[in-house]
Formats: sequence, structure tokens, C-alpha cells
Amino acid sequence: MAAKKKVAEGGIKDLKPAEKQYLRPVADCAGLYVRVRPATTKSPKGHKSFVVVARNPKGEQKWREVRGTVIDAKEISPPLDEVRTMAREAIRRIKLGLPAFEEAPEIETFGSVTKRFLAMHVSKLRSRSEIERILNQRILPLWKDRDFVAIRKSDVARLLDDVQAEHGDRQAEYVRQIVRQVMNFHAERTDDYRPATDKTTSRYSPKEHERDRDLKDDELKLIWPVLDRRGTFGALCKVLLLTGQRRQKVAAMRWEDVSLEDGVWKIPKEKGEKNNAGTLVLPEMVIAILREQLKKRDGDHPYVFAGRQRQEEKNAGHFVGYSPAKRLLDEAIDKALNPDEGAKKVTMDPWRLHDLRRTSRTLMERAGVRPDVGERVLGHSIRGIEAVYNRYDYGPEKKAALDKLAVLVERIINPPVGNVVPIKAGSAG
Repeated sequence: MAAKKKVAEGGIKDLKPAEKQYLRPVADCAGLYVRVRPATTKSPKGHKSFVVVARNPKGEQKWREVRGTVIDAKEISPPLDEVRTMAREAIRRIKLGLPAFEEAPEIETFGSVTKRFLAMHVSKLRSRSEIERILNQRILPLWKDRDFVAIRKSDVARLLDDVQAEHGDRQAEYVRQIVRQVMNFHAERTDDYRPATDKTTSRYSPKEHERDRDLKDDELKLIWPVLDRRGTFGALCKVLLLTGQRRQKVAAMRWEDVSLEDGVWKIPKEKGEKNNAGTLVLPEMVIAILREQLKKRDGDHPYVFAGRQRQEEKNAGHFVGYSPAKRLLDEAIDKALNPDEGAKKVTMDPWRLHDLRRTSRTLMERAGVRPDVGERVLGHSIRGIEAVYNRYDYGPEKKAALDKLAVLVERIINPPVGNVVPIKAGSAG
């Protein structure tokens, strides 16, 4: 029971904690009390708060804390007169059968909107893992708890500027596209929300960055023994070159999809995927690489090119650490080019993993593979009337194409004596 002695502002500040919680009525406001809790390790001076008490229309007694108020030895915030006003309104509402205080609308955070966006939209996309990766690495650490509608165009620009400075134009554009998708997703479900990404400009132009880089014979001969020393990533790079397939397809190769006996690799077609190479018969050169991977297999891990997670871990999957692995590969290539620190530095033009696919297609042409067969090996869509009526799978032709490619690559990396053109010395850097 609350004590009968009422306390005013000075008395409220002076109240001390006891062994048990107690209440003191506040002067000039019937139904308003100060609750004083015992001292604890976290609150050595105890804890004081305002509470109101009243009966609802059913005669039930309701106690409710006046949240947002602070009581300490120096001040009461907000001023006590305002607390009394809040308490009187709360008591009136309780007597009417209403909640003591109007519930503040729950703030919709960027994190909560993103969670729905992933569940309702992204879960069915082929690019799901990449979208989740960019969200978790570049966006959510900064915006997860931000009020969604309070994020302005200047916030988006600042985020993109930072990503562009640290990770480049392409990554900044990926971030912009994902933020735009999340905001458009919310706008479709909200009457008065305007996305902060409206009229934002692209940070990357694919046309301006079109590449024509392929690796020359001397470069392939140089990097091949370096790949031998780069473990799973090195093996993955070799298979990229020898099959011409997309990085994701090779990285996601499962043991259940490939036969080491006859070399048949059945490439799964994902939902929404336009086209891929379908079934390929791999040359012996590739099968030998896969056999080496089999020797390193961790239990019954499903992927040929396994990630760092152990099989028993929940998120065990295929190899994904491309950027750091490529950086280490480039450093190893640089050392191979410059074994003598005192000599003039030799450099290799920058290249990307996707350039291996272009190199593969170029080498197939050079090996005498028909253009239409080379396109089918790469899994490119065939357009026009042929795509409608020609249902032949070109299995034997694709096998012959990969065999020719393997023979040419073998001749490049192990050329006849006197048939190697050395990389010329370039500028340091």
C-alpha cells in the first residue's frame, strides 16, 4: 500500500532506496505515485519512476509507468507539472477503458523492410546469395536500425560515395540498385512514401567498361604453375579456362552432377535462368583436376570446389572468396615474374576471372571449333528461328570442342622448345 504522506518536487528527489520497493503519492495529483526500487549493482542509488493507478470501467485496478520521465537527485524531467498533466490524462483514459498512454507507432526500420523484401521478392531469384551478401556487407551494418522513411537522398549519396571510394564503381552501382529495389518494394505498399533513390544517377556504365581482355599464350604459360600452388581457387581457375563456363556454374559444381568415369557434367538449370551449356563431356585434362579435388574432399561435402566452412556447419557451401583469392594470386604471379629483386620490374596487364571465359572462347575459335558450337559450349542463347526449331543438343560437337580446347591449352603451357614469347618488361607498379 502507498504511504499517506504526499511528496512534492524536493521530497521526490530526496527519496532513498530501501530493502524493498515502496511507493509515495505525489502532491497535487491523485493517482500519481513515485515508485522507489531497491539498490542493485547496476543502480547503486536505486531507481525511481512515476506510476499512475486508476480503475477501469470493470473495476479493475491498473498500474502503469509514466515512461520517458527521469528522476534523479538533480532534476525531474520533464518538469513535474508536465508529469502531472500526463498522469491526469492517463488516469482519464484508464477510467474510460482505454490504454493509459497512446501507443507510439512502431518505427519501420530499414532492417525490417529488408527482411520482408528478402522473403517476398529475393528468395526466388537466382541472384539471392549475391543480394544478401551486398546487403550484409555494405548496407545493413549502417542502416539496419535506421527509420526507413527518414533515410534521405543525401544519405543514399553518402553511402554510395563511401562504397565507390573503397570498393569501386561497379560495387557502388550494385549497392544503388539493391537500395532502389528495397525502397521501391516499400513504396508499392505505402501510400505516401517516395523512394530516396528517385533520380539517383548510375555509378557504373557497363558500356564504358566493356572489356576485350583475353590472356595470351605467354600469360597462360606463366600463370599455370602458379595456379598449381593456389589450392582450390587455382583448380577452379583452370576449370574456368578449360570449360568456358561462368564462374558461378563452376564454383557450384556438385559431385552428384559430375561423373569422373565418363566426364559427364550435367549443369543444373536454375529457375529463371535463360540458358546454360546443359550437359558437357569434360576432357581428361579437367577430369584430372577434379580427381585431385576428390582427394581433398571433406567427408561427403557436396561441392567440388568447397568453401572454407566444414561440412557439418550449417552454412557449408561452395567457394566464394574470389576477391582475396584473386589478390593473392596476382601477388604470386608478380613474384613469379620478378624473382630477382634487383632486375627491372616486369608486370602483367590486369585481368579478371571473367576474362578466362573470353580466353576460352577465343582459343576454341583458334582450335577450329565452329562459332555456333563455341556459343553453345559457353551456354549463350541462340536467337532467331534456329532457337525455335533446332532442338538438337550438340553433345558430340560440344565434347569435341572441349577436347580441342584442352589440346591447345596443353600445347600452350607445355610448348615445343623455342615456341615461347616472353612477357616484356614494363613499368613498376
